[in-house]
Amino acid sequence: MALLDMLLKENFNIIIAHVNYKTRDESDAEEAMVKEFAKSHNIKCYVDYFDHNYKGSFEDAARKFRYNFFAKIYEKENCNGLFVGHHKDDVLETYLLKKQRNVVNESYLINEKTIINKMNVYRPLIHCFYKNDLLEYCKNHNIPYGIDHTNFMDIHPRNVIRKKLESMNKDEVFASALKEEKLLK
Repeated sequence: MALLDMLLKENFNIIIAHVNYKTRDESDAEEAMVKEFAKSHNIKCYVDYFDHNYKGSFEDAARKFRYNFFAKIYEKENCNGLFVGHHKDDVLETYLLKKQRNVVNESYLINEKTIINKMNVYRPLIHCFYKNDLLEYCKNHNIPYGIDHTNFMDIHPRNVIRKKLESMNKDEVFASALKEEKLLK
């Protein structure tokens, strides 16, 4: 929601694509919040609902579903870019997960710009804001937002990493991640 507000202030021509995973009691209320925000700002809003008939990891299936949905809207609306709200905490979580799993492909980090499903995907917040910064932004600018309480539960490996990050110096971890990333190049 913070990124959406920032893009509006920069006069981007925006279309919202929201996925309701139907996994939490708050899912429908968050969908309604997004729709209301879109309506009040005269923004076209598309919503899709996650199909729970999948095999394997929920996170992988959800990501695939989300980007396939985004690609349909991207093509239908002839978009030039897809902006997603990944932030510095997401970068740190990805870095620590890859280190923990000893998985190093071409990068430890999340790229600021990539191409997924023929879409130009932009992540403008990954070097600028931690999640708490974005929550403060929303509070200071009266932007509605939701909190996924399941992020605080040890139900996914990323959540366990997220909890560990709370007791770490994030700036130091981020600096280490950037240093190790340079060594890969």
